[in-house]
Amino acid sequence: MNLDDFAFSVNVTSAGITYKNGIYLGNLPNGSYCAPLSCAVMIVPSNTGTGSLLLSEPQLANVTLPQFAAWNPDVLLSQLRGGEVVCIGYRLINTPTNNVGVVADQ
Repeated sequence: MNLDDFAFSVNVTSAGITYKNGIYLGNLPNGSYCAPLSCAVMIVPSNTGTGSLLLSEPQLANVTLPQFAAWNPDVLLSQLRGGEVVCIGYRLINTPTNNVGVVADQ
């Protein structure tokens, strides 16, 4: 499973997995990984920057850049890439805060 697919499957940002584990793009070896709190997520379309993402995606129509940045503290907003998983809403409150590990073995 690659980093972006894994992040999407557990409702966290790709950058959050990268930041917390020092893992970069590519396939993840089986194991446990630290993850940020879950949130509503979407996959960034190809050739889309932050500004065009906020303008072109209907679910982000009323989202400001400061809101988007707050939901994505580990994401380099100036360097979004196609396939990257980003938060598009508040962190999910039903996620246990002590759940720091997730398993990529799927």
